[in-house]
Amino acid sequence: MTEPGLFEELTYEEALKQLREIVSDVEEGKVDIDHLEETIEKANQLVALCQFRLKNITEKLEAQTRKEED
Repeated sequence: MTEPGLFEELTYEEALKQLREIVSDVEEGKVDIDHLEETIEKANQLVALCQFRLKNITEKLEAQTRKEED
């Protein structure tokens, strides 16, 4: 499984922090319309990275649990 996007060097916590900052900036009107599309694209990449990391760790935990049950 390959990590998605340009942000693969970020930890989950770093990606989540950036995502929260983007949401806050958009909600507060700090992102002008000319940069909204690129901001949304960055947010989408961060969401994909977070989902990837969560899925990856979930699969590892499930595999470990199965291994311990055997």
